[in-house]
Amino acid sequence: MSTTDPKIIEEQFEQSKKDFKATLDSQLATLKEMGMAVAEPSLAYDEAPMMRRAASGTSEQISATVHWWGVDIVMNNKLTEDIISGITGTGAVGGLIASALGAAGVVTGGIATVIGAGIAAVVAIKIAQIKITNNGNGVHWPITWVQWAALLAAVPGGPAAILAAGALFLHPIRN
Repeated sequence: MSTTDPKIIEEQFEQSKKDFKATLDSQLATLKEMGMAVAEPSLAYDEAPMMRRAASGTSEQISATVHWWGVDIVMNNKLTEDIISGITGTGAVGGLIASALGAAGVVTGGIATVIGAGIAAVVAIKIAQIKITNNGNGVHWPITWVQWAALLAAVPGGPAAILAAGALFLHPIRN
């Protein structure tokens, strides 16, 4: 049964966020048993404020923002061009992504590092797609909550497992 009542929609949205956070948090013990460093009491994003950004340096920039639909990782044109030309490598991109995810309150610590490295590997194998997509403003990588759950499920397998999961559904889009 669907509704257009904004109050009911908001209540359903809030319940969905709580359920998602509970699902993520239920994995904390398993991740700790596997030796993963989990710095935060929660793997879910921090709701206040919903939008925080991280940037590295003054020219190459990457940010992560939290939205109702998921997480958006945005790369400016300088970083995008440096990735395409090979000036900026996968390790640096992974660190930038991990920092941006932490600043956005999505994940921190070891989880952010593993996910950052996995997404950076996806970026590395999609250089041709990035080059075609970029129109001089950089690219962004939208990740829905369902896709995010698939990335988190791949964390125990490390960056290679995240690469395998993310290569299927992570694609750059023009800024």
